[in-house]
Amino acid sequence: TTISRRIEEIDINRIGGQGENIFVVSKATLPVLKSWPSKRKNLLVAFVLAGGLAVGLCFFLDYMDTTVKGEVDVRRVLNSKVLAGIPNIRQKGEGAGESDLVVLDSPRSHTAEAFRALRTALTFSLPGENIRSVVVSSALPSEGKSLAAINLAITQAQTNKRTILIDGDMRKPRLHHVFGVSNHHGLSGLLSGAEDKNLNELIVETPVENMHFLPCGPIPRNPAERLEGKAFGNLLESLHNDYDFIVIDSPPGFSLVDSLILAKHTDGLILVVRSFVTPKAAAEQFATRLSEADARLLGVVMN
Repeated sequence: TTISRRIEEIDINRIGGQGENIFVVSKATLPVLKSWPSKRKNLLVAFVLAGGLAVGLCFFLDYMDTTVKGEVDVRRVLNSKVLAGIPNIRQKGEGAGESDLVVLDSPRSHTAEAFRALRTALTFSLPGENIRSVVVSSALPSEGKSLAAINLAITQAQTNKRTILIDGDMRKPRLHHVFGVSNHHGLSGLLSGAEDKNLNELIVETPVENMHFLPCGPIPRNPAERLEGKAFGNLLESLHNDYDFIVIDSPPGFSLVDSLILAKHTDGLILVVRSFVTPKAAAEQFATRLSEADARLLGVVMN
């Protein structure tokens, strides 16, 4: 084959030198398959590039998202554990968010079950210790701390424990609105010594059996100083004689010290974190300040 092709080339060169320079050696044939573009190859390349870009975008968005998203963030950033996850109370079938008394008004809802799971997890959070008093707080406002405090108290009362809920948020109290009682007298007056009523007269009954409520009272000028005095410690000792469980709703702890002071007088603090909203830096700083104040972080509630 090679010899024949070489002979033809020599003949072509010989003939070419006698006149015409171009001769038809063999006629071209149309290709059966396209050499370019290859749809299959292009689709494969596009699929690989699109997948790589999608994965890269997910990692980038996750890197840029600085909020607490789940249990992994809680363990890594706060060095704590998740006690319970609370679903959205405004979704269909969860009471439509009409009342903060979710466990009482919608006992069969997923939210009510989540608060009962919180009660159980709290019982086993400190093995060998009987937890009788807790503070419920959050790093920033509007993260659901009051909702968690109210319903935790209700679940404790439903186990036949004499329970009292204290509104310790002397910055922006709101629990008296939930129970429809007056806030003219309460905790702040007891701590200042200006209250003309005794403790038993200030404690009010709630719609929940075995559960009572102590309002905040008038907002003082110096809430932190009121809590640091001996009066609050004496008050808790008196309440421990009459109640099996004490729940205290406190102000947000990122920029205020009230919750730190309250936590030192109790068995520990429950931190409420709103998923995909609470910044990691705020929650981490609050947890660090708790540790520096020798107060215990019992766990985190993902709201």
